[in-house]
Amino acid sequence: MLAEGAVAVRLREENLRRFRARMREVRLLYELGAIDAGEVASRVRAWLAPARHGHTRALCRRVLDELAFGGGEGPEAGKGEEGGEGG
Repeated sequence: MLAEGAVAVRLREENLRRFRARMREVRLLYELGAIDAGEVASRVRAWLAPARHGHTRALCRRVLDELAFGGGEGPEAGKGEEGGEGG
């Protein structure tokens, strides 16, 4: 519920469509090893910053759930085998 006199700020549908399209591209680049997880996180944060100025918490959560990148994908998968864990 909004306080009296408050204005509800909404995210434009066009912005959401562009973000989803960009994230499909980012996912492909990540899976191909062209970018790392840090770059993915940076791009997501860049969208979330202005999106959070509106009343978009549920929308942001839903969109991020849609994009969920698999934990075993990308160039970092399997790198934990070296480095002392387990022997």
